[in-house]
Amino acid sequence: PVPTSLKKLHLTKSLTQTPVIDARFEGVIEVEGRTYEVKNSPGMIGHVWGKKQALEWTWCHCNRFLSSDDVVFEGLSARVPILKWQSPPLTSLYIKYKGRVHLLNTLYNLITTRSHYSCGLWKFAAKNRDISVIGTARARPEYIAVITYTDTDGSQLYCHNSKLADLELCVEEFKTGHRHIFKSDKKAALEWVTRSGFQGIKYL
Repeated sequence: PVPTSLKKLHLTKSLTQTPVIDARFEGVIEVEGRTYEVKNSPGMIGHVWGKKQALEWTWCHCNRFLSSDDVVFEGLSARVPILKWQSPPLTSLYIKYKGRVHLLNTLYNLITTRSHYSCGLWKFAAKNRDISVIGTARARPEYIAVITYTDTDGSQLYCHNSKLADLELCVEEFKTGHRHIFKSDKKAALEWVTRSGFQGIKYL
């Protein structure tokens, strides 16, 4: 998700990588004495590392869409410190369908992609030379868990995380003029991480 140009310029203090973007899991999960069996369950494996977390970000992943077995999506939109200023949301998108991967993660995409996010909501619109993507991810409050992170400098971040989010993508192909609508019902992962807490919400 982080363009090579930003890495070379050292404009980001943290990096993220998704080595397995479309995984299937099997096994047994035990929680407070209850056992849950998992078979052929969709998921992913990702990793974030670095000297310091971003100022704020939202992230979404989904590989289970209605009537579409081969669609995979991942997106990241983050604010980072650049010199003494806070950047606007810098957004990178990945979508795979019909066996083809489309990356919208160039420096141009980071600057021009429209991105608006808050707790339980992310709306975005981006394009490259082949396609345009308009998307909305939503998570109801009762499906959001709030976890407190501690950054490397001791400051705290609050991760509003849901694995029961809805996602809708509208993809238009410029060459063919075809439009595709991909929907996921409570099968998307959506998180929003901020350094400001909310009153009335219990943090874990």
